Amino acid sequence: MKRKTYFICFWTAAFAATTILTGCRSAKPENQKPPEEKPAVQAEPGKASVQSLPEAEKLKLAEPILEALLKGMADVNYNAYSENFTQGLKENVTEKDFKYRTEKMKEDIGDLQTKTFIGVLNKNLFDVYLWKAKFSKHNDEQLMRLFLINEDGKYKVYMFNISPF
Repeated sequence: MKRKTYFICFWTAAFAATTILTGCRSAKPENQKPPEEKPAVQAEPGKASVQSLPEAEKLKLAEPILEALLKGMADVNYNAYSENFTQGLKENVTEKDFKYRTEKMKEDIGDLQTKTFIGVLNKNLFDVYLWKAKFSKHNDEQLMRLFLINEDGKYKVYMFNISPF
């Protein structure tokens, strides 16, 4: 028991000494400059940059794309669903996968009842648009995430998901 007490005292003293000697690293030294803000990614000439748009304008771009995705899901129509996909996403999400996942989702959570826009997460290459949604067979809110990217001058779906699917 005495050995255990010495062991605890030793490590407590070592921790206290380390904390005191290293100091608090969260304090900002007076001579340190604030980090430089990176400018928004500039689009190529003739192409709009989604990063430079205000959130309300970004939402105007995202809403019709989301509506096409949701209509494609409701109608189980792969062509309507994948209309705004990037080429890479079209190659990865086949019609067979789409139909299976859509039917499974409808079976588990039902049809979309309501959706509410939450906001945009700004990323270097794309923005992530977020909505909370309610479905007919599930009481919990679900999170819808739409990732848009500029591909050949048009904003395309890089990824789309509804949690937990």
